[in-house]
Amino acid sequence: GSSDARLIIEAMDLLHTNPTLDGFALVSSDSDFTSLAQRLREAGKHLLGFGGRHPRPFVRSCEQFIYTENLAGGTETENLAGGVDTETPADTETPAGGTAAESDGQPASVESSSVESPQLSTDAIKLLTRAVEQLADEADGQGWVNLGRVKPLITQFKPDFDMRSYGFQNMKAGVLSEPNHFEWKVVP
Repeated sequence: GSSDARLIIEAMDLLHTNPTLDGFALVSSDSDFTSLAQRLREAGKHLLGFGGRHPRPFVRSCEQFIYTENLAGGTETENLAGGVDTETPADTETPAGGTAAESDGQPASVESSSVESPQLSTDAIKLLTRAVEQLADEADGQGWVNLGRVKPLITQFKPDFDMRSYGFQNMKAGVLSEPNHFEWKVVP
């Protein structure tokens, strides 16, 4: 409607009159802003999208997309400048394959309950594995990568990737849930 058009005009005015502006956040419940999102990305601006379940073109147009249902009670916070999951220690590293261990060297315990445990989908495991393997190629030569670098890489493949969509509070919790696929350690 007219408010959408006004918002698009204001965003374009900001784009052209404020060169120090690094990025934009679009909150929308439909795909009316897909063209604006694409134009802002073409201009080299960071773009964070928020909303409900959107058509794929709008989600793909965003650098990162966060589903609003994941915000209610969620604890995963992110540094937008660096894209780092601050709930995950910066010194946590993950290689492809293995089991999980806490900082004391013991396996991470998972509390059992009558409630079904969250579980990553096969596609999510493939995305994590792809990111870890790509980062491992650039890493220390031993196959370990900093967990804080994994999510920013995954959002390049899939802007709406969010561990909360799978029932986990953060990246670390999701990785810990898959000891048959990932090994992790805390580096002092």
